[in-house]
Amino acid sequence: MLKIFICNDNKEVQSGLKQLAEVGMIEITSDGQPISAVKQNGGLSITRNNSGITIGYSRLAEFFRGISYLIQGVDSISEQSVFENNGYMLDCSRNAVASVPAIKRLIRHMALMGLTTLQLYTEDTYELPEWKYFGYGRGRYTAEEIRDMDNYAQMFGIELIPCVQTLAHLNAALRWSEFADIIDCNDILLAGDEKTYRLIDDMMHQLSSCYATRRVHIGMDEAHMLGLGKYLDKHGYQNRSEIMCNHLARVVEICKKYGLKPMMWSDMFFRLAYNDEYYKAGDEPLSPELMKLMNPDVGLVYWDYYHKDMAHYATMLDRHKSFPNELIFAGGAWKWGGLFPELKWSEDTTRPALAVCREAGLKEVFATGWGDDGAECSAFAILPVLQLYAELGYGNDANKAELTARFKACTGGNWDDFWLLDSPNDTTKTRGDFVNTTKPLLYQDIMLGLIDKHVDADTFPAHFEKCANELTEAATRNGDWGYMFAHAAALCRVLARKCTMGLDMTQAYLNDDKDELRRLADTEVSNLLKLTADLMQTFEKQWLTENKPFGLEVIQIRVGAIRTRLEATTRRINSYLVGEVEKLEELEYERLGFHGDIAEGADINAHCNLWQQIVTPSRLSW
Repeated sequence: MLKIFICNDNKEVQSGLKQLAEVGMIEITSDGQPISAVKQNGGLSITRNNSGITIGYSRLAEFFRGISYLIQGVDSISEQSVFENNGYMLDCSRNAVASVPAIKRLIRHMALMGLTTLQLYTEDTYELPEWKYFGYGRGRYTAEEIRDMDNYAQMFGIELIPCVQTLAHLNAALRWSEFADIIDCNDILLAGDEKTYRLIDDMMHQLSSCYATRRVHIGMDEAHMLGLGKYLDKHGYQNRSEIMCNHLARVVEICKKYGLKPMMWSDMFFRLAYNDEYYKAGDEPLSPELMKLMNPDVGLVYWDYYHKDMAHYATMLDRHKSFPNELIFAGGAWKWGGLFPELKWSEDTTRPALAVCREAGLKEVFATGWGDDGAECSAFAILPVLQLYAELGYGNDANKAELTARFKACTGGNWDDFWLLDSPNDTTKTRGDFVNTTKPLLYQDIMLGLIDKHVDADTFPAHFEKCANELTEAATRNGDWGYMFAHAAALCRVLARKCTMGLDMTQAYLNDDKDELRRLADTEVSNLLKLTADLMQTFEKQWLTENKPFGLEVIQIRVGAIRTRLEATTRRINSYLVGEVEKLEELEYERLGFHGDIAEGADINAHCNLWQQIVTPSRLSW
């Protein structure tokens, strides 16, 4: 462990150092290395002389990056950040609301990496005293919790930024009757209605009183049906670009009232101008009418998680530069495809994206960590992506050896082991895209076999068994991160047995092999039930280590449904075996590809991540 003491009177670094010492990441002791912390221009520098080590820094987060270099054993460095701001956005709205201790833990590791911003994506998961149902039952952050996290971030020189929604993506809140009269349609607020702006005013008032920053992310993305619901009924069809821009003007006005500088996702302007296209927008310039309506006081966030070629990013940045707005880039730390992180895809998209952002002179970038469809993947599984952002953000080569050493110093984790969390996704030999075979295989019903067409019975069981063994070993090598590896191993043990069970049952039934069918229904299902019981425990451990308890009930419902259907499968097959039912219709219908007529064994991509579509072809809701 690094032992230090600060030998000059620099008070701004002391609070953060004490926090690192309290959690055992460093030791502050009189017999430690003498450290002088010196504020300077020109970035981070570490120098050693006869009197000790001097860490020179321009921003407080750079000082803590310097501490991580000392943990690493490096005592001479000089580097300058490529971007003025480089950080992360954590989704705290898709059931998982990160606990305050987990946010503080994330802040410590980000500071050691030298990252400078953390956005908390909270659609309705922060309290609004005037709106009782806003975030009701969802684990929303109290004002005191936000201030606590904000103060903690400031100790490390990290700007905590609220990332909210002021137009769409508010379905969790809008389900309640309190908001019934200000729904345009789906999850979109009713633009132009004064109650809508009273709600947004209360949002900004609350955020401005809880966060020290004067910046706010106001969202406003993917409002695909804007103006086509209640707005259409009230006003008739109106130019949707004008609706968008007029609404934005009102939101910006409210932000200014509270001294806040807004940023927003950029996609809606392109979608409205180019027939709902974003990445495939036309080469023709944006209309003068739209440009005239555009508010220059809001930063535009170009989000892109899907491309590996630099030319694409360069083209999109050029299109964004048509606007007179400050431009920010948001990439992807993929943890939203399913059960495991997509580290390979994240790296393949991050490197070209940040290279182009650097060449284009962008001042700010951040990675996004969404939690689509229940946030089943660990919030910390994407730490390697944050390390990559940090090293590229300081102009380093970010080769594997460098990343491995930096990751160990900043997180205490083993780089190669963290990449094992991605390995269950390697279900084909030529994986070249983001994939998601594991979540459908976990949740699909073995009697219905919606994913069976994609299963390679010769390789999948051995693959998942190998992953389970490697992850179990990794759990012993990664200290406090062990819970993530233990849970990933439990998932793989379930997948190894479950992935071919539907195929085996169907084959035994069609072959009229009743002995094999009986063995599968009794012995194999019984073994799988034991493994799912273990999985439930590791799921709970991971969730409660990282999140508030709210939302865990969804995981328990989903895993509980697996168990219930396994028990029902045994009863159903035994009824057939004793002659109570004449046939098993579920095992007789033809299995098709999930995405259409595709080759057997083809990977399922990450867009197949909605539980209600995976678990049954029937409707769960209307």
